Amino acid sequence: MNYPFAFNDDLFDFWPIYEALQRYYPLGMKKERGNGYYRYPGTKAKEKLLVEYVHNREAYQKGWVHFCQYIEGEIGLPVASTTLGQAPSLGAEVVLLDQTMNHVKHVRSLRFNISLLGPFYQIFGVDKTYLIEAENQTPLQQFVVNLVTPSPHGAFEVVFSEIEKLIQERHPDYRILPFFVHQMYVDGLQVAYNDEAVGTVGEALFDDFLRLHEYAPLDRETQYGASLWVRPGVRWPSEGVIS
Repeated sequence: MNYPFAFNDDLFDFWPIYEALQRYYPLGMKKERGNGYYRYPGTKAKEKLLVEYVHNREAYQKGWVHFCQYIEGEIGLPVASTTLGQAPSLGAEVVLLDQTMNHVKHVRSLRFNISLLGPFYQIFGVDKTYLIEAENQTPLQQFVVNLVTPSPHGAFEVVFSEIEKLIQERHPDYRILPFFVHQMYVDGLQVAYNDEAVGTVGEALFDDFLRLHEYAPLDRETQYGASLWVRPGVRWPSEGVIS
């Protein structure tokens, strides 16, 4: 379930997120040709970042592909890029389990993204089940989402934590986007790469993968990473005083 962008300003400082949205999106303007949406300076700046870090093959290989290869070597599992040409992030996937039995395919994977629009990243685990077509033994496009977890929990815990550590080592000033903020929407926010009338914070900063995998995680999981956004000196209920 999505909620409008709002937070306890006495406890959290999520303003850098909102400022990034303002910088790169013409909030309140419909995504239409000829009305200024695509001429907004932030839209052009976002397109420039995509060209620089994604469409520039040499830079993409030296930057993101090499980092994925480094992660692969550290965790001992294949890492495949999931970067999209229009979404403003660099993404990848690690398959933890791929098992087929009695025409049912069970896949468990971790996905992670680094935003191009600010010092933000996301990691979440996905557990899905596909039906296998009997004739050619290929998975059908329809699937059931068993679980989405945005925290190092259960079967995802070890690899989730390892990937987060590697991201933090490479980008020490970046912070994970808590899931409850990821799913918030902003009135007047539309992203260029899909046709949704209102976009979420996560879609604006990363991609819309989670829109295709809707699942309500446990409340305690949605809070993961929130302590990184607590104002200095304010007491975080479960972790004492954040300095």
